[in-house]
Amino acid sequence: MKKIFLALLPLFLVLSFHFACAQEEEATGKQSKFMVLPFTGFGFGLHNGETGSLFRAGSMFLLRADEKKQFGITGAFIRYMPSEGESPVDFGLVGIQLRMQPSRFFSSSIGTVGYLGLKNASENYFGVSTKLDFKPFEKAGLWIGFDTDFILAKTPYILNYLSLSFVLG
Repeated sequence: MKKIFLALLPLFLVLSFHFACAQEEEATGKQSKFMVLPFTGFGFGLHNGETGSLFRAGSMFLLRADEKKQFGITGAFIRYMPSEGESPVDFGLVGIQLRMQPSRFFSSSIGTVGYLGLKNASENYFGVSTKLDFKPFEKAGLWIGFDTDFILAKTPYILNYLSLSFVLG
């Protein structure tokens, strides 16, 4: 029972925040200064000349600088699975993210991040995370994106994936 509660707690907190921001926006007519963008994605990566598949899930917590620019922090979990029967490599990602939305339908972001070695990763690394998003429906908060992580290790990781994200706030 405790595991189920802990699994549902983040969802409850995010939805509570979203509804509070929506009520404030309705009452004042202004957008919230704070945004949460949960995301998940699947893709492929290249490390040591070999390809593998990957999974990534996390969130960006952003403050609005103006209507088109945001800045904040990002946190995520990455699992890279080499194709040659090697053990999966897990990373935790924490960093600073800058996001720009030049139109209603496109956004891009870039960030400098730290990749914390969790499982089968011997060290912590520095890298760059980029994201290019497209919003297919104007009224929905759904974004479809192409994301890339460059992990600057002795033999670099280049991770590419398609992602889904939602704007809350």
